[in-house]
Amino acid sequence: MYIIGPRPSADAERVDLVPYVKEGLFYREAPLPVWRIEGRAAAAKLAARGYRLSQSYIPPSVRPYLEGRRSPRLGGRVASFYLDRGVVHWRMGGEAWKGGCPQADYVASWGQPPPCPGLWVDLRRIYRRHLWLEAAERMGDAWLLKAARRRPEDAADAVHALAAEAVAFLEALAAATGIGVDAILDVLERNSVAAVAEAVFHWEAERRGYVLEDSRRLFDMPYFDMARGGKPGVYRGVAEFDFRSLFPSLAVKLGVDPTTARPCAGGYCFDGGPIADVIKRWLEARLRTGDKRLSEALKWLMNAGIGAWGKAGWGIVCEVCLLAVRGAAASLFDEAWRRLKPIYGDTDSIYVESSRAGDVAQWASALDGLTLELRGVWDVFILAPARGGGAAEKNYIKAGGGVFEAKGGLLRPHDLPLAVRLRYREVVEAALAGRDPADAAAEILRAAPPEQLFVYRAVEVRRLAGLKRRGALHTAALYLARRCGGCEVVDVFYVPDGDLVYVPWAAVDRRLAARPADEREVRAAAVSYIRRLWKLKALRLASGGQMKIVI
Repeated sequence: MYIIGPRPSADAERVDLVPYVKEGLFYREAPLPVWRIEGRAAAAKLAARGYRLSQSYIPPSVRPYLEGRRSPRLGGRVASFYLDRGVVHWRMGGEAWKGGCPQADYVASWGQPPPCPGLWVDLRRIYRRHLWLEAAERMGDAWLLKAARRRPEDAADAVHALAAEAVAFLEALAAATGIGVDAILDVLERNSVAAVAEAVFHWEAERRGYVLEDSRRLFDMPYFDMARGGKPGVYRGVAEFDFRSLFPSLAVKLGVDPTTARPCAGGYCFDGGPIADVIKRWLEARLRTGDKRLSEALKWLMNAGIGAWGKAGWGIVCEVCLLAVRGAAASLFDEAWRRLKPIYGDTDSIYVESSRAGDVAQWASALDGLTLELRGVWDVFILAPARGGGAAEKNYIKAGGGVFEAKGGLLRPHDLPLAVRLRYREVVEAALAGRDPADAAAEILRAAPPEQLFVYRAVEVRRLAGLKRRGALHTAALYLARRCGGCEVVDVFYVPDGDLVYVPWAAVDRRLAARPADEREVRAAAVSYIRRLWKLKALRLASGGQMKIVI
């Protein structure tokens, strides 16, 4: 960590680096000394005393890798465990056992401290949602049935599947940055991937002889999404085009760099710099590589590093830099919409009738420094209607070639009973064939196994404290949390029904008073619930009952 200004302590070492401090919207060179101090414990106290800090949020473990004194070790062995009632369920290399300690480089778990040696990968710091939701997102909704069974063996399998994915991503980050996985985990303990990117940005600036003052934003810059849709409905033969690394490409093309940002006649100008050079290096590596995991890691680094210019917290803050990139993207989006008249478009993707794919390719060929790829042609594309009219932004279904994807909260099946969620594709097909999707969903529920009648959600118990307004989900979660006793997260299987909410197998009122509930009344409540959902009404309105398509 570096201190800019007066010497902070007797053990501080003067270094020959030029400080760039934040003045208003811009970084400016300052005639101040720079001091190196070890550790981060004193950072908050020094900041409170008015000292300017640099790299205060970067763990010391990162520097040996950036300086070349250490090199990342890749290809490590991954073991994972799940602790249930004092029994440790291990998974490694296709094997399963209980107790003991494996010979592993990484030991992964879902928040449970490891009982054995190895670099601990706490999956809760890698994934945003809870265990079963992440498993369902990556491996299919059938994993939610395992959540209902509550078998520790299933939980151990879910943890291991996510551990393998997480370690592969961490090692890809290490390969992209030269920072070891241990140091990356140190960063992620308090920060995000953006701080990993910024560690490299800081190092590149330092190699050129200067340091950047840590800046702080109290809140995120507002983000005006560029999603736009045409007329809601069903479209056939829709070509999807996607800009490859749009924001990084624009940053490189414009030379956007916080160290050289300045006001000029056209608004803000940039002259490149160390950060722009790092982004360019990563962008070229991503366009060149055939390694999917490395490509994804580079994408995360670039987008997170750029997005952090306007994020809340400590870091390299440059609002004008982010505005320049977003403004260029918005202009490009407006041009695409004006020339190509897409069916739908958002920040970096556009969907057009397949007959217009040639027009898109011709337009893209003239975009210097940008790469627009044809991702595929979908047999069916459903653009959902919004409640207030027009198209619902970022809510669509696309299907073709054996692939079925639902995007957006309005059309995703996340709030449907499990039986319908698992067969959601059939519900959509029914709508396309002219049937009421609610009728199709009701048929599925009438024949469903009892455990599949419920909607699944995961709720953190700490979020239930002090609720001013309590919905059916909160009522069910509070009831189950009391019965769980000490759980941090409760797996909530529930069906709302007026003033009651059903859980397996009880009817709970708002006062958390419960009575036994049988399968018949839960099934009836589930059917009533899905008939009230706007999701299925939107499907019916979008399809119009005029197209008979099997997806």
